Amino acid sequence: MTALRTLMTWQADALAAIEAGTLQAISAPRPSGKTELMIEVARRTAAFGGRVLYLTRGEPLAANGWSRLVEPLRQHCPEVIAKATRSTGRHSVELTTGGEVRFVSVGASSRGVAGFDLAVCDDVNIEAFTIAQLMARRVVWAGWGAPPSGVSALRFGADLGDDLDDEATWLKANPGIGTTVTLDRLRQWQRAMPAEVFAREALNLVDPAARRTSGVSGHVTLRQLLAARATAAEADALATPAPEIIEGVGVS
Repeated sequence: MTALRTLMTWQADALAAIEAGTLQAISAPRPSGKTELMIEVARRTAAFGGRVLYLTRGEPLAANGWSRLVEPLRQHCPEVIAKATRSTGRHSVELTTGGEVRFVSVGASSRGVAGFDLAVCDDVNIEAFTIAQLMARRVVWAGWGAPPSGVSALRFGADLGDDLDDEATWLKANPGIGTTVTLDRLRQWQRAMPAEVFAREALNLVDPAARRTSGVSGHVTLRQLLAARATAAEADALATPAPEIIEGVGVS
């Protein structure tokens, strides 16, 4: 299935790992393209008939997420939209495949919010992730800071001991530089923000105490995730007949 937007390499690789079931959480600074990736995950799930609960921090972000999904669909393939509803407290898109994406603000009424195939937690807290596990069969999380415990997580960010004034550290920390944000903009933020806020939000420097509290034992790299995916695919190929391929997913 072709993405509606051109994905950055890291997004395409992460998407492949999420769909292979080897990645459940992404920790990266703002802005790096996490939301675009999560919307694409939601769209693809709905395109195959799945029901998606998309959790955000607040009503405006729920409305924004709805627009970022619906507008490209209306522009490129309006025929796939069966119904698009936008009102306070309810933003949903139903597709002709039977799939649905419902955007809900954390803390909003949970009436009728259950039985989903996938819950997407976009920059919400760990408590919301835990609740989402009761609402959907599968949950993915994207945010900054320590990810949820007990899940396979990919992290982009500065590390303790890095020179936080060095632009090489910035390039390492944010995979969206050059696409979602420029070095000039980061320089402006560094001048305007308190140092600890810049380190936390722009460079995703994780407090070691927060990481211990989260119970995260370690992070994996995209290379490790994709290697695990390839190994699993090889094992499946040996154990079962090759299925008919209708659509392929490329990994950049």
